[in-house]
Amino acid sequence: MQLLRLIHAYVGLAVGVILALYAITGGALLFKDEIWRMQYPELKAELHAAAPSEHAAAFRQALKNFPDGVNAIKVPRDGVSAYHVYTDDGEALLNAHDYSMIYQWRWNQTLTGVLSEVHFHLVAADAGKKVGGVVALASALLALAGVVLWWPTRRSFRLRRVPAQSLRRGELLRMHRDFGILSAVSVVLFSATAAGVIFYPQASAILNGLFSERAPDALTVTAAANIPEPGAPTEDQVTVAMAALPQARLIAYYPPSDSRALHYFRFRHLDEPHPNGRSAVYLRPGENFVAQVIDASQAPAGERAAQFLYPLHAAMIGGKAYTAFAIASAVAIGVIALSGPLAYLRRRSRRSGS
Repeated sequence: MQLLRLIHAYVGLAVGVILALYAITGGALLFKDEIWRMQYPELKAELHAAAPSEHAAAFRQALKNFPDGVNAIKVPRDGVSAYHVYTDDGEALLNAHDYSMIYQWRWNQTLTGVLSEVHFHLVAADAGKKVGGVVALASALLALAGVVLWWPTRRSFRLRRVPAQSLRRGELLRMHRDFGILSAVSVVLFSATAAGVIFYPQASAILNGLFSERAPDALTVTAAANIPEPGAPTEDQVTVAMAALPQARLIAYYPPSDSRALHYFRFRHLDEPHPNGRSAVYLRPGENFVAQVIDASQAPAGERAAQFLYPLHAAMIGGKAYTAFAIASAVAIGVIALSGPLAYLRRRSRRSGS
């Protein structure tokens, strides 16, 4: 038990501040749409069912506005009535009606951009994302270890005394322990789903291995390389793509790239938990027929289970009750993550003063 206590203490010190950053930024990002609507009143406009011609015109305008390259274009949705454009240099919002520029920014120019960059990448690109995955796995294991360490002291637990009565080391440790036991499920849930999102191929493979009898559908069409200037999809191509999955809603469009010389349209069925959907339609540039369709609603059980990772982590399902739970969890995780290191610093300062 003493060895487990030492491991819990020093691993917690190593990841505590990073975990607190995730809790603070993640909790704030739950209000991202509300922040946007305060900044840009155009996003409050009534959402209408756009025709293929409107989507095609918006995609064309986005590619014209950003000739150096567009990574993705999300179509208007509830709460954000605008086309959301992602480029290598930043993001932009286009008016849903006339496709004029609402605002263009780089990540370090807006509050939500900074929050997102810290939460997703720790301002360190792909390396920061992988560090986040390791921290998430460590945090889930720390929570489980904390439950084991708490069990012998369970009779001393008093709900009314959970908040620290002072900043003395003993009080901080007690608050860390009690908040930890009250929030153990939250820590495991949000940490495990974060790790699953970051290491999605591995998580999906594990879940498919456990629950599926067949592999999920994958992109199988041959993507011809070096297609010169494929341009935006035409109205006919958008029509064909939307007709391929008539029961699903178009979520985003991804222009052809060096690794995928295909028009990629992303869809979401009503019964898909992922807010961005996992269904897809692919068309070759210059052709008005479907190259491949992936219907995520027909995916094997393990893949459908993997689709819950992101919405569970980002509180994109469960309505207001789950959102409230996520907010409370973010606060509790922040308290846990900071109280441990703070107690350690109090111990060091006491030794220095003795």
